[in-house]
Amino acid sequence: MIRDLSSDFVRFLDELAAGAEAWTSYRKHYLDRHRPVIDALREQVLGIDWPTWRDRVERVKPGDYGGLRAILAGTEVAGIAAKALHRCRQALPCGRLPDVYLVVGFFSPDAFLIRLGDRWQIAVGLERLRGSKQVPLLVAHEYGHWARRRLRPQEPDTLAERMASEGISIVLTRQLYPSRPLAEHFGVHRSRLNALQEAETAGWQAIAPHLNQSDQRSFQSFLSGVGPDRGLPPRIGVYLGYRAARALQRRCGLALPDLARSPVEAFFAAKGPGERV
Repeated sequence: MIRDLSSDFVRFLDELAAGAEAWTSYRKHYLDRHRPVIDALREQVLGIDWPTWRDRVERVKPGDYGGLRAILAGTEVAGIAAKALHRCRQALPCGRLPDVYLVVGFFSPDAFLIRLGDRWQIAVGLERLRGSKQVPLLVAHEYGHWARRRLRPQEPDTLAERMASEGISIVLTRQLYPSRPLAEHFGVHRSRLNALQEAETAGWQAIAPHLNQSDQRSFQSFLSGVGPDRGLPPRIGVYLGYRAARALQRRCGLALPDLARSPVEAFFAAKGPGERV
């Protein structure tokens, strides 16, 4: 199910523009209606306390969200997300579908997983949306992560496992949306993709000793936009996770569901030097 929170956020913006007190209006129209989701975003994804969150709310100006309002007014984002979710289920069935929450946070990622009760759900951070064209890739990418958690719940949360999950997600988005340029599947500019490709050999050398690590510093260094301190481009681990997933898929002739069920060790045993995407 698609759970679109954006209309309630727009009501908050409208009331704010009319002179309402920010925190009171935000609680009335948005926070109190969607508290479990906002709590999960704040605690699990952003890791900030309530005073910081309130401060960000009180700094909001209605004009800050002009671009988002234009996208929402011109496109049925929820419908696009629903269609993408349906395509994901056909390509990689995993039982009961997750919900997809279309949320507006403050500096949240483009898309992410959150745990609500005993289930993982997908969320898309609309405040970072540059256009509706992103939505299918964002939903499908997070669906890949969700499916991996469903199919291999026993895998420890290591750098290797996160790289494998990234690889599965990008294999999925490329299968569903093959006409999109490769850089879009990584969420980077073409020049950044070129840098990732050029850094492949150095990237494997740098990452190899860290594959079994589970610390946030390793995750941030190799997977996020922060960038490692080893002269490698940001998100090098995401790119190499995809390379490993494609190598495993090709060598073993795996369909996507079988790839998603593969143990993490298989991803890094299959990658051969110089093998092309």
